[in-house]
Amino acid sequence: MSSRIESAGPAGYAKHTGALICALCWMCWSVTGAAAPRGVHLSFSEDPMSSLTAVWFTDSRVDPGSQVQYGTPAGTECTVGDLMLSALGRSKRTPGVESLTHEVVIRDLPSGTDLCYRVGTPGDWSPVWRTHTAPAAPQGFRFVAFGDHGTSELSESTSAQVAAVEPDLVLLAGDVSYANGDQPIWDEYFDDHQSLYATVPLMTALGNHEHEDFRGIRAYRNRLALPGNEVFYSFDYSNVHFLVLDGGVKAFDPLGLISQIPIREWLFAVRDLRGAKQRKELGEIDFIVVMQHFPLYSNHATRGNELGLAAILEPLFAAFDVDMLITGHNHHYERSKPMQFGQPTTDELTDYLNPQGYIQVITGAAGRSLYDFKPEDQFALWSAAWARRYHFVQFDVDGPVMQVEAIATDEIGGVIDQWSLTR
Repeated sequence: MSSRIESAGPAGYAKHTGALICALCWMCWSVTGAAAPRGVHLSFSEDPMSSLTAVWFTDSRVDPGSQVQYGTPAGTECTVGDLMLSALGRSKRTPGVESLTHEVVIRDLPSGTDLCYRVGTPGDWSPVWRTHTAPAAPQGFRFVAFGDHGTSELSESTSAQVAAVEPDLVLLAGDVSYANGDQPIWDEYFDDHQSLYATVPLMTALGNHEHEDFRGIRAYRNRLALPGNEVFYSFDYSNVHFLVLDGGVKAFDPLGLISQIPIREWLFAVRDLRGAKQRKELGEIDFIVVMQHFPLYSNHATRGNELGLAAILEPLFAAFDVDMLITGHNHHYERSKPMQFGQPTTDELTDYLNPQGYIQVITGAAGRSLYDFKPEDQFALWSAAWARRYHFVQFDVDGPVMQVEAIATDEIGGVIDQWSLTR
């Protein structure tokens, strides 16, 4: 920078005045002008049939406000003219970066409603997005599940291909961003995948890479809006009841040991699954699906079965008629036959009518590296299908019938597994 002093007089005065104005403008921008919303993502922190929750981030140093404008679309495309209503929310500091996290719950929405919305504040609005609330049971719907996602061209390709099948709900079975304590990676993650998560609600399970290198899960709780304590929770979507557990993540250590699930979480699971089974018997729901990060059983090349975790959870699955366990952690695809306590209850491979036991789905290859299996002649008897390929799993629910496809997202593509479950 030059140390030369400008001359006095009209010209010098004008130049200094212009510089002062520019400095003041920059200061104003640095305080309030970086309020453009980014990383917009939807979830259900309350009832999916009557509410939606929007979360986004701003780089402003002061709170610009948290507002959602919304309305039902008048035509096939969403426009600003459709946004006749508004909802206000709250903001909080984002851990580890100079940002704010904004959260707004849109309430009192009818079930199965198409919705147009944008987030932000006057002068700093996001694009207008389109989404919808959950349908009332037993209306059909499509959900997609995958785990171990992250930030890469492969993970972005997964998101793009998931968006192309137009799901109503995305389940992510842990290891979301792979930030591992490097907080800007969370920002990169939600920016990379905004086009999917701004239109399809995202519900996640806690993974070991959300544990911030064993320093806690503050960033995970801050950047996602989930029901209850956000670590274990449940919700209904149409005729499916979902229970999300931490599945031993909080007890994860570098040796890979998993201790018992905390008693508070176990009691929550007992109460929740007992109620879900009763509702299933009354015909109010057709399926009970549990999601967590760690599989109970695996044919991974080096990782063994999580027998301690299985000893805690499998009695609940058997007692309360759980249909499916969706997991990640192992970076490949693997599906079991219906099983109880590690043993298959049928030799059927593809079409299941009121089977005994639950089906475990490992879907941990949404963008990170791929893991190897043990030799196939050493596979457990419960194995039904497997593939060492990047993929997601698509579930089409139509009343008591669930059609399932594992869809490869690599250059070859195609369906790598197909099966059905009827209750």
